[in-house]
Amino acid sequence: MPKILVVEDQPRMRKIAADYLVSRNFEVIESGEGLSAVRKVREENPDLVVLDVMLPGIDGIEAARRIRSFSTIPIIMLTARGEEEDILKGFQAGTNDYMVKPFSLRELEARIYAALNRKDHHVEKKQSVEHLGFSADPALRILVKDGRELQLTELQFQLLLLFLKHPGKIFSRDDIIRYLKSGQYDVLERTVDAHIKNIRKIIEDDPARPQYLRTRWGAGYYFSRE
Repeated sequence: MPKILVVEDQPRMRKIAADYLVSRNFEVIESGEGLSAVRKVREENPDLVVLDVMLPGIDGIEAARRIRSFSTIPIIMLTARGEEEDILKGFQAGTNDYMVKPFSLRELEARIYAALNRKDHHVEKKQSVEHLGFSADPALRILVKDGRELQLTELQFQLLLLFLKHPGKIFSRDDIIRYLKSGQYDVLERTVDAHIKNIRKIIEDDPARPQYLRTRWGAGYYFSRE
């Protein structure tokens, strides 16, 4: 039974979402505040977090950032505004998906299932991909650099795998969006840069001067051949 952490500061809305998910055979734990949500991810190890942006204490963006510092758990962000800037900030913090309030509980359930099953949808029964000291195992979703395992979210891993399989090939933002949407990821053009930036923070020695995942200005991104 998947365990879902629902983080919402309005008790009535939190209870409605929690009761519905329980009725759909999820185990649900709840939080109404950002710091508490981070602590519960550490202590209770849920399978997914539904995280509202507007929270007391630290907001949902900062909570997502802190969760990402130690976990690759799927995070679905809830925003009342639906502004592109809020969505972009969420992806920069490491969220996997977003929903704009008001939303249907059936859609929330569908997005939770999609996030939990995404690894299975995207598993490739192929050998590891190796290049420039990187080794990516598509089946186990493990990335190793120079003998050290790196922690990436599912989306980050699948995007990096695309580059590793095609070193030197330039992928435009449109190419990346089509690729990610084929794996049922909800992606906006502006968020592509955020995902690339987050990957560089993980794989590069100096993310400001990337040696592996590079930019060809006016064209797109590519992984270095050498």
